[in-house]
Amino acid sequence: MERKAAKDFCFRCQESNFNLDDSSTEEEDDNFPISVALATNQMKYSLVTCKQMVGIFVSVWMKKELIQYVGHLRICCTSRGIMGCLGNKGCISVSMSFYQTSFCFICSHLASGEKEGDELRRNLDVIEILKNTQFPKICKNQYSRMPDKILDHDRIIWFGDLNYRISLSRDDAKRLVEMKDWPSLFNKDQ
Repeated sequence: MERKAAKDFCFRCQESNFNLDDSSTEEEDDNFPISVALATNQMKYSLVTCKQMVGIFVSVWMKKELIQYVGHLRICCTSRGIMGCLGNKGCISVSMSFYQTSFCFICSHLASGEKEGDELRRNLDVIEILKNTQFPKICKNQYSRMPDKILDHDRIIWFGDLNYRISLSRDDAKRLVEMKDWPSLFNKDQ
């Protein structure tokens, strides 16, 4: 967080249980340093937006002096959990403009598993997220419209628990890493 060149932050959490009745102490909370810095305003950042969908959470922060250049903020949640409906898997997408550039942050949690076919489920999740994420229209002027779909944005930042793996046993993967056999690892990369 000490990088001088950073202008904004986007935090994401997966499989999180944000509960107002949480009984954890500050010392037990992994986010305590961030909480203290933000609470005491040491970082001079403001929250642009935050959204939670079941265990997926995203928040976008920006330096206070740059907030005035953010516009066209929209959020879309796409569920991909059980039967393609529950929000335990899927994504939260944030669309916004910063100056004249459109940004899309996609915080996703894709299908897990190491069995045959699980990689295809993850790929299908990505395809469905790209197909079904539709941001609400906010401008009727056809010449100054913001992107409605993820891939139409100028800058796309996709992050989260993607659950892609190297299709090898832990021991085999570790052995190849120790041998620095990158081509063999790459061949087994999902």
